[in-house]
Amino acid sequence: MDRNEIIKQFRPAIRKAIKSGRVAYSKHAREMMKLRGITRKDVLEILTQNEPHEYFPANQYPYGEKPFSNPDPLFTVMGKCNIVVVIAVQWKKHGTIYKVVTTFFAGEQSRHRKRKSPPSVDP
Repeated sequence: MDRNEIIKQFRPAIRKAIKSGRVAYSKHAREMMKLRGITRKDVLEILTQNEPHEYFPANQYPYGEKPFSNPDPLFTVMGKCNIVVVIAVQWKKHGTIYKVVTTFFAGEQSRHRKRKSPPSVDP
């Protein structure tokens, strides 16, 4: 499956995961959300109302403190107010879990603000 097909499947899958309570937050994500004033409601709205603009398979995320060390595939999604959510897809024994890895505000020169995909689609 190519990258575009994977990205197209994200939004229906994340909506289903949210409804069934299969979205988790890493300790780092919870700390950054608190520090930056980003709420769980903000995160869930961003995930359900916007398409991902990046997808990185396992061990291919070139950013962060340890580039190319992500054990799980990652998606980045940006919503209103330039909030970016980075979320991992984890396959567990009892099903797929979507784990929010971090959240932040995209700066003026951020690659997230220069993306080519549409910023939002109808829910």
